[in-house]
Amino acid sequence: MSEKETPVIAFVGHPDSGKTTLASQVTRYFHNRGLEVLSVVEADAEDDAIREKFAIAGAAEVRFVAGSEGPADGAFDPDRRFDVVVADGMIRSGAPKVFVFRTEEQAALLTDALAPVVAAVTKGSFSKDNDAGLPVYYFHELDDLVDELERRFLRGDSSDIV
Repeated sequence: MSEKETPVIAFVGHPDSGKTTLASQVTRYFHNRGLEVLSVVEADAEDDAIREKFAIAGAAEVRFVAGSEGPADGAFDPDRRFDVVVADGMIRSGAPKVFVFRTEEQAALLTDALAPVVAAVTKGSFSKDNDAGLPVYYFHELDDLVDELERRFLRGDSSDIV
């Protein structure tokens, strides 16, 4: 029997959309639930402030991957000791993605995000209705988002998010 792959969940969006903050908050939620989290940050250079943000959130380890290298599946090898990988960026990977946006202009770019996008997170002034049929969570609904990500990717219930 082959070893189960470590699930990877990528938080993607434009600069200042809130993806780093959201990814670190999700890291905290997973850590508080007893999970070992590897945080992977797509950046051209290591950033001590971002590393500290994820470390304070409870990441067991923080790794940086150069965005200019165009990370794709297999660009990093999460050790089996991690329960989940929370990625900040990694839009070119095949990992399930949570699209993060704050403005109408950013929301319009959802179609440019590469599949698979499994959910979107935004501020409360946006409607949850969308043409893509994606579940939309507001930033204050982290409990619901994390419950759904855990159910779907950590406990293996791959049924559609309702």
